[in-house]
Amino acid sequence: MALTDLKFESADFTNQDVASLPDRPGDSGMTAAQLKARFDNVGKVLLALGNYNLLIDELVALDIEDGVISEDIRRIRLNADNVIETSNDGVTWAATGSSGHVILDYLGNTLTQRSRLKFANCTITDDGTNTVINGIKGETGATGASGPQGVKGETGPRGLQGPSGVQGIQGNQGTQGIQGPSGITGPAGPTGAQGPQGTQGDQGPQGMQGVQGIQGAQGAQGVQGEQGPQGDPTTVNNKTGLSITLGGADIALTGYSKPGAASAIAATDDINAAFGKLEKEMDGKTDLAGGTMTGALVAQSNSNYTSPQVRNMIMSAASPSGGSNGDVWLMYV
Repeated sequence: MALTDLKFESADFTNQDVASLPDRPGDSGMTAAQLKARFDNVGKVLLALGNYNLLIDELVALDIEDGVISEDIRRIRLNADNVIETSNDGVTWAATGSSGHVILDYLGNTLTQRSRLKFANCTITDDGTNTVINGIKGETGATGASGPQGVKGETGPRGLQGPSGVQGIQGNQGTQGIQGPSGITGPAGPTGAQGPQGTQGDQGPQGMQGVQGIQGAQGAQGVQGEQGPQGDPTTVNNKTGLSITLGGADIALTGYSKPGAASAIAATDDINAAFGKLEKEMDGKTDLAGGTMTGALVAQSNSNYTSPQVRNMIMSAASPSGGSNGDVWLMYV
């Protein structure tokens, strides 16, 4: 019988409700006490019907009919280690028997099975698939006595000569050695007889002028002459006077234009030409304080790796290849 078969139905309350009473209950022989009992029964029946059917629905929702039916197990649960525990009174709980290996010590004695297994004097790691247990490496023992030397085997055939390695970079030339001592000078030969005097030759060209002699001491300063008459005032940029001071606003670059090509400033350039060359040379230059370059900046390749400097950087998904000394290769995946 299913639990739902135990629920109250409407037919179970036939002749138990007030509606089924006759219009004049006393004519049917019902006493006043019986009539009161019928009215009292309505509330009790409705209460019993609701609570009882609700209990049946809750038991069905808990799958009581499909639950474990056992005379020995009244309660079952999972502990913090996900091990199944059972209890007959809800107070004392015991783990179920292990279905794993039986643990024996080195003497063959059976040990109590536990839900947890602890290893001592070892290292334990997890590689994502397996639990790996490694014993701790012990200290190296004393070296044992050397055994007797074995019989020398026959010499095997000579192997093939391997390929020649790549020629290394030629080293720097060494410093020049100390010059050896000069040899002993041989003895002078005998002096020959003096020949007759030759005719006088032509006069040679005049020799180079000798070095100028040291300048003599400066003479005493002469008597100062009389002061000459005062000159006329001069007018420059609407400023008139014997001594005129000109400011930046007094100098105009009349006729100035920036040249089409850059070139070096010459000593013969006027102000307009010199300023024009400077302005043209500054075209396209990036400020030291920062800015955006319009082209790629390629650093010098060198092998001075310990000095701070700009480096060429290459980013690639491939392994490093090629390049020059000092390049930095960043490989991404």
